[in-house]
Amino acid sequence: MTSIMQTVDTPSIIRDAREELKTHVLTRMQIDQRIAELRILLRSLVRFIEDDGQRHAVLTEIENARRTAPSLTDAVSQVLAKSKKT
Repeated sequence: MTSIMQTVDTPSIIRDAREELKTHVLTRMQIDQRIAELRILLRSLVRFIEDDGQRHAVLTEIENARRTAPSLTDAVSQVLAKSKKT
């Protein structure tokens, strides 16, 4: 009887996943930087919008684009994960 399960190349999957993770983290950092720049720009220029409704909409968009702080559980998890590395 032959096995219907194929062998899994776990080291290759791990290597590929780590590379993809690094790529996405770098992309996230670049996107976060650009969002911060755009928030600053819009916050500086919003005073030139004459229509109160449109100005309020832009201010709401600026606020909604702000990245929220991690929860206490996330923060503790990150600290523990970093402490295991050292």
